[in-house]
Amino acid sequence: MDLALYRGAMLLVYVEVKQRADQLHELIKGIRRYEGYVDLGAPDRGNDSLRKAKSIVKYRPAYLSAVALGVGLEYRVDYPAGRAFHLAEDLIL
Repeated sequence: MDLALYRGAMLLVYVEVKQRADQLHELIKGIRRYEGYVDLGAPDRGNDSLRKAKSIVKYRPAYLSAVALGVGLEYRVDYPAGRAFHLAEDLIL
């Protein structure tokens, strides 16, 4: 995580920062591959998307924000069951 915003003990927003928009879009596309299930035991060296997906499941933020120069993406994170998560486009208010 590049930045974590808490409200008390609750992780409210997990923020990822990239230099370029193409890097940001590629990261989100990669994270979405793991929405249905994240194998927490899978090796993630060199797989930034899997590493971020594992962090989402482990720390359970309410929102994910992804930013780069000129681009900001915001998602509400839902947790349907177990090691799954779902990103829904939303505004962080």
